[in-house]
Amino acid sequence: MSNDADANTAKDPVPPPEVLAEILAHADRAKREPSFESPRWVTEVPLDEQLMAETAPGYDAKKLLESLTAAPVPLSV
Repeated sequence: MSNDADANTAKDPVPPPEVLAEILAHADRAKREPSFESPRWVTEVPLDEQLMAETAPGYDAKKLLESLTAAPVPLSV
């Protein structure tokens, strides 16, 4: 038996499919509605490349990232 710290670390749990579906539904809403303020955890999941590769490899988080980082254009007076 090893006492090595790396051997004793647990992998982060993967959310169940129904939880992931709800998270992605919120993320999709944030993509469509710029004024929708989703909780931080909703945006953290789709931006986790490793988790998404395992759970939803076809999901495109690029548009979500664009909607989160888009700064409003100030109107000239």
